[in-house]
Amino acid sequence: MPPESIMDMSDIQGLQTPTPTTTQIQQRKAWAWNHGFLDDTRWQCKYCSKSYDCSAMTHPNAHLAARHNIKESYQRGQPALPTLLSEPNNTFFTKRIQFKPESFRACLVDWILQDRISFHEVERQAFRDMVASIRPEAVEVLQSANTIRADCMRRFEAARQNIKYLFAKSKSKIHISADLWTSPNNYALLGVVAHWWDEQDMLRSALIALPKLYGAHTGANIGKAIIDTLDLYEITEKVGYFMLDNASSNDTAVDTVVKELRHRGISRTITAKQSRLRCTGHIINLVVKSLFFGTSSEALEMDSVEFESWRRIGPTGKLHNIIRRIRVSPQRRERFLAYQGSDPDSDLEPLMVRQNNDTRWNSTFEMIHRALKPQVRRAIGKFMDSAIEEYSTGHEREELEADRLEEADWAMLEMVHEILEPFHSMTQELQGNIGDNRMNGAIFDVLPCMDFLLQQLETAKETYLDSPILASCINLAWTKLNKYYEATDDSTVYATAVMLDPRLKLQYFDRNWKKCWIETAELHFKRLVRDYSGATNVSTANYVGHSNSITPRPILSSWKYKEKCNTNKEVDELKEYFKQ
Repeated sequence: MPPESIMDMSDIQGLQTPTPTTTQIQQRKAWAWNHGFLDDTRWQCKYCSKSYDCSAMTHPNAHLAARHNIKESYQRGQPALPTLLSEPNNTFFTKRIQFKPESFRACLVDWILQDRISFHEVERQAFRDMVASIRPEAVEVLQSANTIRADCMRRFEAARQNIKYLFAKSKSKIHISADLWTSPNNYALLGVVAHWWDEQDMLRSALIALPKLYGAHTGANIGKAIIDTLDLYEITEKVGYFMLDNASSNDTAVDTVVKELRHRGISRTITAKQSRLRCTGHIINLVVKSLFFGTSSEALEMDSVEFESWRRIGPTGKLHNIIRRIRVSPQRRERFLAYQGSDPDSDLEPLMVRQNNDTRWNSTFEMIHRALKPQVRRAIGKFMDSAIEEYSTGHEREELEADRLEEADWAMLEMVHEILEPFHSMTQELQGNIGDNRMNGAIFDVLPCMDFLLQQLETAKETYLDSPILASCINLAWTKLNKYYEATDDSTVYATAVMLDPRLKLQYFDRNWKKCWIETAELHFKRLVRDYSGATNVSTANYVGHSNSITPRPILSSWKYKEKCNTNKEVDELKEYFKQ
């Protein structure tokens, strides 16, 4: 049995010896006092949280030997109170700050929640020893994992009540975005995020629910989960628009929510179709996937069988296969990096190739982007040459030869990279929330983003007119993007948001739209203004708007805010706004 686990007989009722006073203890000398201090009538170790009754020094001596490998010496020390210790490393004991259990517990909950720490961490002896070495009395506050869990749940409930208060005071409708997500432990969770304009005239957003979805991911199930969340926060009468990805089940989900609200007698000025908004990032993802994997035969500029063959063994497919070979083992990855390190024509940093996947189209762009780096491109050639030499004959050599990238293949990859680059830029510019100096990513960017990408595809089609393969890819992407561009007609909020941007107003549409489209958009805009007129009273005093300190994002902003054109329209309040 370790010395520190020896039972202290003086702690057993009935066998307890008379406890000496602090003054009496201070008159005694023992070598263990060189390694501890006097805390009331107990010996407190300098090096850890352990303390022992010091009516006898047996246990302190045994603790120092077992825990800290400190052996008994002939140099006897005098018991000293913490305030009398003069060593520099003991300043903690000479200037003690008042311990506040409530503050410590609140900080502990913050740490558990923010860093996603297991509740059981507070029960681990190593963690408790660390806390005790800083503040011994804090160990008692740690308690058990269940207690910490209860603290976290109380914090969660308090935050929920605070959000409910903010919703009640909001100056705008409460708009909802939602998306399905599979957790690492394979639960189907629906993330529900609220967006609103608060009473301080600031744009706010918060994750308000993460319910588990049971059964099939049908629109009815998703809609019910959203309704339950709206009920939980008591915002069924204040809910506005719904932003979800482009799955058809989400159309049904919004219909389910709106029908339930109507069944409860809650009137809305916008229909289910008008309140259903679509995630632009997901649209871009679908468009680029169509560029590579689209199925519309009308969009092809070549025989469908030939096009399918290109997909399998074309430059992108070849590069995918090569990278799989490189990354399959640590030895091959090391060899690939070594080719770059030994390249006499390059002093560039060695880079590892990136593997694409079926889920994120950006991974294909990043795979090509990395492969086109000069040092990586040369290393790929060396790797393939070396791999082919290892197999003089046989099926493996034939596969390697088929995947070898020739100059024409590299030229094709450069062209594909050029086509994809605007889509990658738009994905980067539109992600995240608008606010502070960031003025990209709001709904007023959706139509300009689509216009920009459609224009890029039309320009690319002319550029690569002599390449049936690339022309087919571009047609497939354009067809998919145009489908979702037309779907924005279902909700007037897209065009209205552009008109309400004081940097754009109607001039943007004068420059990019047909006259009949503009007239329809103006009509819808006026109806929306009429519906909201008098419903809100939002001050613009603290509005985070356009100012000279804002740095526009380079691509979309520079294209969107071109020189304004002159307009001659009849004068009324709205027209005056558009002309200013």
